[in-house]
Amino acid sequence: MTPTDGADFKRELERATPRVVRMAQRLAPAGTDAEDLVQDVLERAWAARASFRGDAALATWLHRILVNRAVDLGARALPLALHVDLLSEAQLIDVEVEDPERVVDRAADAELLRAALSRLEPMDRSVLVLYDGEGWSASEIAETIAISTAATYKRLQRARLRLTRELAGEPPQPVSDTSVCRQARVALWDYLDDRLDGPTRQFVDSHLRDCPRCPPLIQALVGLRSTLSSSPAPAVSARLKAALEQLVE
Repeated sequence: MTPTDGADFKRELERATPRVVRMAQRLAPAGTDAEDLVQDVLERAWAARASFRGDAALATWLHRILVNRAVDLGARALPLALHVDLLSEAQLIDVEVEDPERVVDRAADAELLRAALSRLEPMDRSVLVLYDGEGWSASEIAETIAISTAATYKRLQRARLRLTRELAGEPPQPVSDTSVCRQARVALWDYLDDRLDGPTRQFVDSHLRDCPRCPPLIQALVGLRSTLSSSPAPAVSARLKAALEQLVE
């Protein structure tokens, strides 16, 4: 496919659109309609098609346009979004989950998930959706949104906890003794992503066997990631189909 071949380019856009819609539903900031965002992305892609060189799949190129547009719109809206969860890192480490099944069940509700995601900081939301929902690597995300890989992991960790807390629908509960829990929770993210060395993994495994507080959080995080990655792409609406048809007119 060449960038100037309008019919072929449009067909590729049509194939990629359902997944773009799913991502937009999760990435659109509060007050932004997901379909408006998708149409904006399609129009921008069409206008910039001459710059598409095929170094990556067209779908990946579209996703990058979407992510950067969503982050930009979210950053503009952030001063007005006073509901964004601004718990400190220490407070987030102490977040408790009483009912992990409730978190997973609420995540499976598209409207509840969208509302919870909209309350995350824009770049945190993008990192979470791309990593846990779309299977991007940390290095791919870092390159797309122009941050370091280390910063990507930090944002991912923060977003996972904040989304879990939002979906739990419970205020964080005080913890009487968190010294060992905190040591385990610092390693929790690498534990979830299977990036721990042997001794540290053994320590976390041992802690999870004995701790009454951390296993429900782990269960919620694992279930949430599974839900994000397994949600099917939605059908493309008649409105977006019409917008695609108009691209070549």
